[in-house]
Amino acid sequence: MKIQNLWLKWRILVITLPFTAIFALAKWGVHELGWQVWSFDALTSSMFGAATLLLAFVLGGTLSDYRDSETLPIEIGCAIEASFENALLLTGLHKDYAPQQYLGDLIHALDAILDWLKSGSATEPLLEQIAKLAKHQAAIGQYGNQAVVNFAQVEQDKLRSAILKIQIVRDTNFVAPAYAILELFIAAAIVSLLLIGGDIASLTKSLVLSSFLFTAFIYLLILIRDLDNPFQYKGSSSADISLITLEATHRRLCDRLEHLSSTSN
Repeated sequence: MKIQNLWLKWRILVITLPFTAIFALAKWGVHELGWQVWSFDALTSSMFGAATLLLAFVLGGTLSDYRDSETLPIEIGCAIEASFENALLLTGLHKDYAPQQYLGDLIHALDAILDWLKSGSATEPLLEQIAKLAKHQAAIGQYGNQAVVNFAQVEQDKLRSAILKIQIVRDTNFVAPAYAILELFIAAAIVSLLLIGGDIASLTKSLVLSSFLFTAFIYLLILIRDLDNPFQYKGSSSADISLITLEATHRRLCDRLEHLSSTSN
C-alpha cells in the first residue's frame, strides 16, 4: 500500500520527465543551430504570466469540481445504508416482515455500483437495477407504513442522483474553451522557452531554468486533466476519489445481513 501511495504521489512527475528530456535536447539543438532568436523581455514575461494565470484559473475550477465529487461515493453509501436501516425499522414494527431479500438486493446494488465505478461500464443497466428496488417499497406499503415507504423512495432518488452526477463528471470536461486557451498559451510558452537564447556561457543556466519551467507547465496540465475525471480507477490517474468509505459500507452491511440471517434461523 505504501509503495502504491508513493507511486501515486510521484506518477505525474515520472510521466513528465521523459518529455522534459526531449525538451532539453530540443533546446540544445535549437541553440546549436543558431535558431534562438528571442531575448527575454517584458512581452515574453507577460505571456508567461498569462499562461500561469490561466493554469491557476483552470486548476482552481477543476479542484472545486473535485471537492464536490469527493462526497458522491459517501452519498451513495449513506443512501444504501439508510435504506438498509429503514427496512430493519419495519422489522421492529412488524415481526412478520422478512427483510432479507430487500437487504440482499441493496447489497447487490452496492456491488453493481462499485463494479460500475471501477470498470467505467455503461450507466443504464445500473439505473435499471436501482429501479428494481421499488418492488420492495411496494411490499413495504402493504404494511400501511407510508412514512417508511416515502423514506425509501427519497433514499432511492438520492442514490440515482449521485450516480447520474458521477456519470456527468466522467463524461464531460471542465469548460472546454478554457482548456483551448490554456493549451494555446502553454504551447506558446514552450516555443518561447525554446527560442529564448543567450551567449554560450549562459547555455547551462538557460537550459536548466527552461527545463524547470517546462516541467511545471506539463506537470500542471496533466494534473488538471487527472482532476477533471476523478472516477477512472484503471491505473491511468493519480487523483481518483477514494472508494474506501463505500467499500467499508459494503463490508459492514454484508456482516449485518449475515448476522441477521443467522439469528433469524
